[in-house]
Amino acid sequence: MDIVLNYRLSDCEKKTESGLACQVLEDSKLPEGGITLSPFARKPKLLYGRTMFAHRELQYGGYCQECCRQHALPVQPAMEAATSLFAQLQDNSLLPPFATEALFGEARGKMFGVMLTQNTTGEHQIIKAFSGQLNGEWLIPGWVPPLFDVNIFNGINTPEEKRVKVLSKQINNTYCKDEQLALKIERRARSRTLMKNIHRLYLLHNFRGEQRPMASFFHAKKGMPTGAGDCCAPKLIHYALQRELIPIGMAEFYFGRENKSKTKQHGHFYSSCDSGCAPILGFMLCGLEELRADASRPKQVIDSPIH
Repeated sequence: MDIVLNYRLSDCEKKTESGLACQVLEDSKLPEGGITLSPFARKPKLLYGRTMFAHRELQYGGYCQECCRQHALPVQPAMEAATSLFAQLQDNSLLPPFATEALFGEARGKMFGVMLTQNTTGEHQIIKAFSGQLNGEWLIPGWVPPLFDVNIFNGINTPEEKRVKVLSKQINNTYCKDEQLALKIERRARSRTLMKNIHRLYLLHNFRGEQRPMASFFHAKKGMPTGAGDCCAPKLIHYALQRELIPIGMAEFYFGRENKSKTKQHGHFYSSCDSGCAPILGFMLCGLEELRADASRPKQVIDSPIH
């Protein structure tokens, strides 16, 4: 399987901990589509055309409506950790074997992301996430949790989801058009109420200590896109905020069978999505630049008088 690097490359050679080697080219010499790394070969293979994703550079960020600035995380600091994670997923050393096998079946693949961070003592830490649920689970040891409390989510979602399924069966089993219509109206109303209640669980924070409901970043009439807030980027940033970690870089790749729209392929790196992530990542990253500046500034040593 190939890993596709779609980011700005320098004129040096880099080898990752996972044993992947890449002959890196100047951006002006980068072939259309980018460079492919093969975990089973030391020399890189160049692919062209439809095999590769079109992006030249990866973007993980967005525009912040609060400060009217663009905020983003670089990809390069996290690439080594990302290629290492990909290799571990390949040999099932991180998840139960059924987990990765399922990603090549009818359920199809999923986005995975890693973030390189710095803790309060200056040590580097790597955190990782998967988009949405993995095999029906929100919580898996070693992976960052979702933005909401799963117990509260289940308390809201489970009973209503069961009721909606019952309504669907009743609709399929009745031949009275008036009764069908009434059941469909009830099902639609319950589904909309359920989604609104679930969306209220998503509270976004940023590095300035500010908080806003996620729904406020999306047009009220159009509503939030499906899966908004469940992608790797917001999950990783949220976790870093909760644990007082300073993000340094982030990278996301797709693992498994290509999605139904054929816009994501196994082993390719992709930017954060425009519909669900771009409207919220700018706010979530706001204040990070100042925090980084404070962390890198030499600490003043003050002599305390000895009594």
